[in-house]
Amino acid sequence: MPIFKVFGRKYIDYYTSVTAPDEQIAYDYALNNDHIQWFEIEGDDPIEPYDVFLDEYTSDEDLQLNKDIENEWPDMTSGIVSTGTN
Repeated sequence: MPIFKVFGRKYIDYYTSVTAPDEQIAYDYALNNDHIQWFEIEGDDPIEPYDVFLDEYTSDEDLQLNKDIENEWPDMTSGIVSTGTN
């Protein structure tokens, strides 16, 4: 069965606080000031798909876990994964 890459987008809203004499000046200040700090507004907007392409470089076998190989994935029973040396 063919595999497709589906691209999606999630819109994220932000806010900032601006001191200004009126709304238009506050808007212009927020639009033109590169050093203004924006804060993300948490939301539950869904990811909306916008494009689909056939993935010619991925096969069904690439997506299957090879269960015949022992220790293919790290043991996570302790909740801690440690690799490397000092």
